[in-house]
Amino acid sequence: MRAMCFVLTASVLAAATASAAHAGTALPFCGGEPGPLPETCTLEVANAGFEGESLMPWLVAGPHEMPTISRTHGNGELLLRHPRGAALQFVPLPAHAYQSSVSTEYLPSLTARTNAGVAMLRVSAAVIGKEFQPVTLFSRDYPVSTTPTQLRGAFIGAPLVLPPQLLFKLERSDENGDVSVFVDDVRIDQRR
Repeated sequence: MRAMCFVLTASVLAAATASAAHAGTALPFCGGEPGPLPETCTLEVANAGFEGESLMPWLVAGPHEMPTISRTHGNGELLLRHPRGAALQFVPLPAHAYQSSVSTEYLPSLTARTNAGVAMLRVSAAVIGKEFQPVTLFSRDYPVSTTPTQLRGAFIGAPLVLPPQLLFKLERSDENGDVSVFVDDVRIDQRR
């Protein structure tokens, strides 16, 4: 029962606090205009550049210190200080996306770096299936070093339940407690 309450609460929270994605996107937002979806568009990942005063609507978890916002280089970044620290967000999909007979490809990308050494960052996406259980569509571990690197991936969509949304998660998948991971410019493009 707890999982169901968590999912419903997070869904309402994400819908109520959705905002434009981080500045610099050249693609239209998916579902921003009435009518058919463009061939390629950007999903609305709220607080994608971590520029706000809080992480809302990102939900965070960690065994020691919770993930926070860092302003090390003048702009906001998600700081995953400890192994197993995670941030997740329910990203709304266009309401009519699940009705399409055309396969939909999703292209997540973000920029990541460490303060020293190497760490692993797991990027995953899921849809919420029957009985509110996540169905993983994409999960990949990326090595992250001190050089800011754009991490990219791709996955095909799956049949969705209502309301259509992706559970997008960033989490440390290493055990190196001496290294912090910084994440910025989270983006998910949708291509038909």
